[in-house]
Amino acid sequence: MDTICNENFDDMKREFPTSTDTFDKEGRPVGTLDVSQWNIRNAVITGRAQRLLRYTNMLMEHVTRQVLEMQKNKLNVTQWTVVMNAEGVNMINHGCRACIQIWVQFMTSMDNHYPEWLHEFIAIDAPLTTYTIVRILQPFLFRHTREHMRLFGTDSQNWRRYLDSKISRDQRSEVYGGNKKSTY
Repeated sequence: MDTICNENFDDMKREFPTSTDTFDKEGRPVGTLDVSQWNIRNAVITGRAQRLLRYTNMLMEHVTRQVLEMQKNKLNVTQWTVVMNAEGVNMINHGCRACIQIWVQFMTSMDNHYPEWLHEFIAIDAPLTTYTIVRILQPFLFRHTREHMRLFGTDSQNWRRYLDSKISRDQRSEVYGGNKKSTY
């Protein structure tokens, strides 16, 4: 993990858009995952499942290092947040049996390697499939993670209102109801 943030993940960034350049109103780093564009099944069948998991671990390591840097600068920040755009999540590309194994490994890696670093895991624009996947994952998650997950359906007024209370619009790209230019 010492060198993971120095590895080249350009191939993953194109297929699995994410960013770590957002901060909430309390100054916590926010990692965004535009899962609407992810095809986890394709990563599995093309032999890139472990690469995808390494990539997600790099993202968690990156936001953790952001927190540590802030602490070094005497800022009172101890956690990070994840916001996931779940628009279009489906059982074929996101919820197949092999995909579920990827989700389990991602979430258990977060729990095992970054326990209680998570402030909130917010899924927006989530179709019913997202709720099904989360129900399948729940037995594998630490209580802290389960209690800090927020799922918002496709009613954009509802999730925008919630995100507005947590993260300024100038910190969020349009996908997340903001006005910041997307970095992907």
